[in-house]
Amino acid sequence: MKKVSIYIEADYSGSPKAGTGKYGYVLEYIDGEGNENTKYFFAGYTNTTKNRTFIHATIDALSHLKKEPCEVFILLDCPYVAETYRQSRMIDWQAAGWIKNGREWNPVANSDLWKKTIDFVNSHDITAFKADSDKYNSWLQTMLKHEKIEYKTDREGETDES
Repeated sequence: MKKVSIYIEADYSGSPKAGTGKYGYVLEYIDGEGNENTKYFFAGYTNTTKNRTFIHATIDALSHLKKEPCEVFILLDCPYVAETYRQSRMIDWQAAGWIKNGREWNPVANSDLWKKTIDFVNSHDITAFKADSDKYNSWLQTMLKHEKIEYKTDREGETDES
């Protein structure tokens, strides 16, 4: 099984409910010919939250994987996202109809994004770790300050605390 490492760094500004988030990530993997490869990407969203910024980053990074199953290690500084992947909570949430504790008034936060992770979780062996620092941390932070980022709008008119 091919091994892939993903290093994610994000920056967020604005109110906790709706601000601007940007992220960068590095993908490391060995291709079919045994060559080490490193790729990096940057993107951003307006009208988003810090957690949603990190979830977008994981979806974006995982979308680069081919159909073959991979062993994926994600390092990021967001305990919520790391724990959700490590415990595969999205699988349980999907089975429960995207509500928590069987209560309709308690919907899963960010379910619109977590739904997009299901195919990745079912196709790949994903482990995520909360990491305050990693080998790309400083470089990604510097690039986020200087890289020209194209921003997309995350949620039109929504302002929940997700």
